[in-house]
Amino acid sequence: METPSSNPRGNGSRRRGTSGLTQRLKEDGKARVETGKRSAAEQIHRIAGAIDAVGMQLDRDQPTVASYAGRLATGVENFSSRLRDSSVEDLSRDVRGMATRNPMLFLLGGVALGLVLARIMKASNGGGLSGDDREALEAESPADDGIPGEDDEAEEVPSTSRSDR
Repeated sequence: METPSSNPRGNGSRRRGTSGLTQRLKEDGKARVETGKRSAAEQIHRIAGAIDAVGMQLDRDQPTVASYAGRLATGVENFSSRLRDSSVEDLSRDVRGMATRNPMLFLLGGVALGLVLARIMKASNGGGLSGDDREALEAESPADDGIPGEDDEAEEVPSTSRSDR
């Protein structure tokens, strides 16, 4: 009788199947990252255009601020191009190198990125209310639809006049 360890073909085919699956997963993940990278580069490109437009509007009234906006727009556009044109491996290598050379800058950049992402997520999640805040608001006025009408009962307001004291 043949055991799995005495059958090299069975064991080898299982390894090939696993490595094939692993390779497909890596390729799929890489394709998704590339798609996200292209999308992010396009959004950053639009931001650079918006900064440049603001700089042009400020050019007559505040030339110094317009100059800074122009330089910022150029830097953001360069970042967008680098993101779009570089591979994920190149970007990863650059980030690791920067973290090694300037650990404090890398840490501060991570904190800034986290704050930006938190703001984006908060803004996209129910108008900025967290789940707990939304639940508390709903518990305070479950039947109130926000539109004044016949259903709304008059709310008693405590009197604060001197005669009540």
